[in-house]
Amino acid sequence: MQGRIAVRRAVLSLLATAGVVGLWAVVMEVRSEYCWVYCWGAARCLLVGGLLGLWVLAFFMLRLRGRLVLVVCAAIVYAGLPHHLDRATTATCQASTVATFRQLPATLDAYRKDHDSQGYPASLPSVPLYNGASRFYRIVYKPIRANPGAGGPVDDYMVTATPNRWCCGFALSLAMRSDGLVHYNYEKRPATFGDPPMPLP
Repeated sequence: MQGRIAVRRAVLSLLATAGVVGLWAVVMEVRSEYCWVYCWGAARCLLVGGLLGLWVLAFFMLRLRGRLVLVVCAAIVYAGLPHHLDRATTATCQASTVATFRQLPATLDAYRKDHDSQGYPASLPSVPLYNGASRFYRIVYKPIRANPGAGGPVDDYMVTATPNRWCCGFALSLAMRSDGLVHYNYEKRPATFGDPPMPLP
């Protein structure tokens, strides 16, 4: 009899834990305007959800005294955590993309000097985007030839960076050509050379 009660309690605890974690995930996503999973990443969200699930399961399985100790420990940990969605990801990725843009002219000019007959490269060399920026931004390189029909050298280029999704604070768009000026806007549209250039560092 006691064994059946223990099994029933365990099953009910698991179901209640799944419900609490599921509700928490929905609330987090809605309160963040559907940016929580996108900014944090699925792996991080699953990790946090798993830890929360273990805590909730322990809460349901423990007796009253154990629950009180668990709640006190959780309150101490919660007090030291930030109580808002970490939007530092947005600023960090945008800064990383701008830094990448500022490094491109030197890389492309070096290629042009080593390949005088070809000019600038026909495709963009590998561009490292740090701090996970490649998950949020798309960089497009377009070579420009003065005589495209004659197959002449690449005389200029256009590089653009646009957010993969216009949401969650990712509104910065960039555009640049061989003069090295980085044009930008925050208007949720691709940047053009009619947009103002960023001040030089």
